[in-house]
Amino acid sequence: MTELAIFSFQTPVKMSPEAFAALSDADKSLFARLAQERKASATVIKQATGLPLSHVAQLGRQTHSVWLAGEERVPAARIKAKDRDMPESFIRLLRVFADSDGPLTISYAEMEERADLGAGSAHPCLSGLKSRGLVVCLRSGRGGRTATWTVTDDGRALALALFPEVAHA
Repeated sequence: MTELAIFSFQTPVKMSPEAFAALSDADKSLFARLAQERKASATVIKQATGLPLSHVAQLGRQTHSVWLAGEERVPAARIKAKDRDMPESFIRLLRVFADSDGPLTISYAEMEERADLGAGSAHPCLSGLKSRGLVVCLRSGRGGRTATWTVTDDGRALALALFPEVAHA
């Protein structure tokens, strides 16, 4: 077992080549990145992983999909969203509009809540959807008035392709 100060110097991580081999690919990549960030020596990395530094560095450059705790797990939607070069947050917000039967008068905070978005992220997502011609603002929110938005025909077609259960009569 080799000790590495990956997360903090007070709580070193003990790693052996056997334990490293048992890690998932994503965890191996994370371990490699953290070891490189902490500037672990090539000798220590080799003792901990049983692999040469060049191989561990290659592991650190790999990327893996990670599911976040609050993220809706819709693999088909994620794949289709990538095909359209659109972030998952845009797809979740588009779903909110597609689920409505018509124009939607809604605050940014409520959009973020319904689409499970982070605070302050509804405005950039709306701008992205608007620039792609998927939603349109029917009435801007000025003063105490809330904006009214609706999904365009292109937006509804995309939502139907991503979420067939959204089909309305």
